[in-house]
Formats: sequence, C-alpha cells, structure tokens
Amino acid sequence: MHLDLTGLLPDAEEARAFVADRSLDNRAKLIGSLLANKTSYAEHWLTFWNDLLHNDYVGTGYIDGGRKQISGWLYQAIYDNMPYDEFVRSFVAPKADNEGFHVQILP
Repeated sequence: MHLDLTGLLPDAEEARAFVADRSLDNRAKLIGSLLANKTSYAEHWLTFWNDLLHNDYVGTGYIDGGRKQISGWLYQAIYDNMPYDEFVRSFVAPKADNEGFHVQILP
C-alpha cells in the first residue's frame, strides 16, 4: 500500500505498528492514513502523470513548440483529488494554467 500510494516503503516503526495492530480494520486505517497524506500522494503520482503526458521533458534535441509546463496545475489537481471526468475535461478544454498539454497535441 505504501509503494502504491506514496512510492515509498514504510519505515520500520510504521511496519511494526501495522503488524502489531490486530484490529479487523487495520488495512482500512492504513489506507486512510496514506491517502490523508495528500502531499506524498500527489508528489508520487505527479511523476507518473508527467511521464504519461510527456510533461517536464527537456534535454538535447527537445523541441517544445511553445508548449508550457503544467506541473503546477497537475500537482494541484492530484493534491485536490480532482474528479477524473473534470481532469480529462481540463485537457480537452484547457484554461491558461493547464493549456501546455493541449498546445502539444494540436496539429
């Protein structure tokens, strides 16, 4: 759960506490606490979305074609748990803060 939600392994104390917790809802409590850590969740999933959207790509031979970075908008959307349908709509009909992806795919 730690790797999936935050990209990090639990520290030794967190692992011991989970194993020692014999309550029937220990998994649900752990998932809830990991999801409540919105910063770690957003930072972890930002890397996947940046890769998927080819955002933050730089280096030799990279031509941006006027594209703008959307990392700030993307981080906030993940952090705020933006509903997926709204997230997708934001790419189809972008505003100034997230139009970078739209500019990239225009013919």
